[in-house]
Amino acid sequence: MVTGSGRVGLGVQAGCCHSVAGCHARWDVVRERKRCDMKLLDPDHPFFMPRWRRWATVVFPLIWACVELYLNSPGWAVLFAAAGIYAGYMLLWRKA
Repeated sequence: MVTGSGRVGLGVQAGCCHSVAGCHARWDVVRERKRCDMKLLDPDHPFFMPRWRRWATVVFPLIWACVELYLNSPGWAVLFAAAGIYAGYMLLWRKA
């Protein structure tokens, strides 16, 4: 896509602001807009209605963390353990 200056621009949208004042005005509109509360893991979603799905979402990352520890990858083990603990908090402990 060719911009007004003749240079090729990637991802430039038609309504994009090109001045600093225009950008600040646009961000003010974004700040005032009410955004929905987006959760990383929504325990009220219908997918998590069956109890076995909640438990599987918690247990699978914890098992995978053990696999990663066995394979000598402690970084991935910590990441998956944290995901399992977070899922357990959101889906089992907080939901109850």
